Amino acid sequence: MWMLERGIEQWAPGSQTRMEILAQVDRGEWFRLVGNGSRADGGESSSGDELLAAVRLLDTDPDFWDDDVASALYVHGLMVDLPAAGRRLGEQVLELAAAEGRRRGRDLLRLDCAPHLVAYYCRLGFTSMRRKEFPDFTTVLLERPLRPTTTA
Repeated sequence: MWMLERGIEQWAPGSQTRMEILAQVDRGEWFRLVGNGSRADGGESSSGDELLAAVRLLDTDPDFWDDDVASALYVHGLMVDLPAAGRRLGEQVLELAAAEGRRRGRDLLRLDCAPHLVAYYCRLGFTSMRRKEFPDFTTVLLERPLRPTTTA
């Protein structure tokens, strides 16, 4: 509701069913930061810990990145508990995603976002690659390297 109250229509309530989200959790796509500051990997459940932030990670994202075959891990959903805003949780959960990408041997962390969020992600090391137009919205595709570049 917070997003809708601000005119942001992406991820509207009901855009994904409870069953779809549970299937994503079962596939291990969701990674969480919990109240004690620890990481909770996809599929794990720890009762009693307050959920602060979560990120959904995918091996491919052809709806946004077409058939790109880069060695990338894709962020396809990032959320922060509103009362916990201002604690740099978005940055922390993206670092969690980057660590998972490195663990999987990927070279890039990629995401798409609404145009008004590009500056935020660029401050976190992402580079804007291109805009992608859909019939009812525009998104910007960004990426950041996961491995240090070496010079010969």
